[in-house]
Amino acid sequence: MIVQLPYGNKIINLNLKKNEVGQVIRPGNIKCCSNLKKEILKSLNFPVGCERIKEIVIEKSKEKDKNTENLNVAIICDDNTRLTPADKILPVLINKLNKAGIKNNKIKIIIALGTHRNMTDEEIVDKVGIDIFNNIKVINHSYANNSKLINLGFTENGTPISINKCVYKSDIAIGIGSIVPHHIPGFSGGAKIVQPGVSGEETTAFTHLLSVRNKRYFLGIVENIVREEMEDIARKVGVDYIFNVVLNRNGGVYKTFFGDIVLAFREGVKASKEIYQINVNKKTNVVIAGSHPCDIEFWQAHKSLYPADMIVRENGIIIIVTPCYEGVSKTHKDMLNFTNLSYNEIDNQLKKGAIKDKVAAALAMAWARIKEHVDVILVSSGISKQKAELMGFYYADSVGDAVKLARNRFKEKIKINILTHAPDILPNI
Repeated sequence: MIVQLPYGNKIINLNLKKNEVGQVIRPGNIKCCSNLKKEILKSLNFPVGCERIKEIVIEKSKEKDKNTENLNVAIICDDNTRLTPADKILPVLINKLNKAGIKNNKIKIIIALGTHRNMTDEEIVDKVGIDIFNNIKVINHSYANNSKLINLGFTENGTPISINKCVYKSDIAIGIGSIVPHHIPGFSGGAKIVQPGVSGEETTAFTHLLSVRNKRYFLGIVENIVREEMEDIARKVGVDYIFNVVLNRNGGVYKTFFGDIVLAFREGVKASKEIYQINVNKKTNVVIAGSHPCDIEFWQAHKSLYPADMIVRENGIIIIVTPCYEGVSKTHKDMLNFTNLSYNEIDNQLKKGAIKDKVAAALAMAWARIKEHVDVILVSSGISKQKAELMGFYYADSVGDAVKLARNRFKEKIKINILTHAPDILPNI
């Protein structure tokens, strides 16, 4: 039986025994909208939970006691680790702002890197489009540069609020992103564009640790304490509006949502579930999880682990298949010093101050929790066997070799569920 698995910009064919294949699990095959510009305009003209752009500008002008042409606008845009078609959204959104009286020199686009590496100019052009790049100032968020951040105290739950100054000082802030299931806050999108998108390291570490210290990750759970923190931070920072998209499995836009950062997000989650929440018949002792579309580095590809963990039997095997062109992580290189430790060992070292990179420690704890009850085999052209072992994983040169290891382990009695787009799947057992 041949199963096609996306692998970066190509497809690899998995040649498997038919009687060993349980279920091939993909995002729903829903068509994208027929006219993207029309869909974007419809969302802007019929916002969820707020006024239209023109009315927002008028109200902010009165509130700030400024002429509309003096209002500063920050557009927070997700980076190249996401497929959000910002190059299609931004021209329409900025045209609306212009018609409301906002000049281009008063608009800044902040790339919501979180703790990812800076995007190059070439990557930014690919993301926002050449016309936007040439006419609007675009800034990479810097999570570790204190001169670019401002501290705003704490949330009621004690999360320190360190935020991008440019975002905080803007009069109007709008986040652009996409909504898919995510293990830290339940779903990406919404206030996640603020935290971790344009937050400082301490803020991001706090929310990530809040998630991984919970008994289970929040994948697919809309209402949870991490989402509450993110939305509280966004409100305190003054980011009240989002433009979110839901993409189909081929990266085409299914639906778009503009409006209040909380209410529009909740509407977007409903559409996201239509594509990404997939019924799974039963757990299997082996799961093959392809990392597409999160292929750049393992800092993204690790999202494959959590849906796979939901559909693998206890003491089973997860096979992660990912190109990881940029290795494990460009910005968290020291994490290989502790990724093969147990959950409790990492947590204890954190509490003692022995581990400085708390964000990386949080992810390593999430991986460790999975490794407590299943084995993980990594198949990657971008990560060596040595580094895989430092991460606490087994290594195989190919999917075929990984399946052979599984057959040997279970004495040929294996059943394999296959996640073709694992990072985006929300399994429903």
